[in-house]
Amino acid sequence: MQLVVRGNDGGIWASTFSETGIFNNDWSLLTGATPSAPAIAWNPGANRMQLVVRGNDGGIWASTFSETGIFNNDWSLLTGATPSAPA
Repeated sequence: MQLVVRGNDGGIWASTFSETGIFNNDWSLLTGATPSAPAIAWNPGANRMQLVVRGNDGGIWASTFSETGIFNNDWSLLTGATPSAPA
């Protein structure tokens, strides 16, 4: 399981939970994300959680989590998406 929040510095940060539900407090900055509110959703096509944010370039970017909940940092631009906050 993953927790993603906007930090006091304006960055988007992620941390994980252990398999037993204990919070790991292992924060990492998600590069390429802006202070816009991130959206986290289940992607049935990829069979995993996906994070969608507005990038520094104004585009809408998506990345996935591994099957064990680790952030992959595999950003791809969603062509045709508008720069309003994803939901």
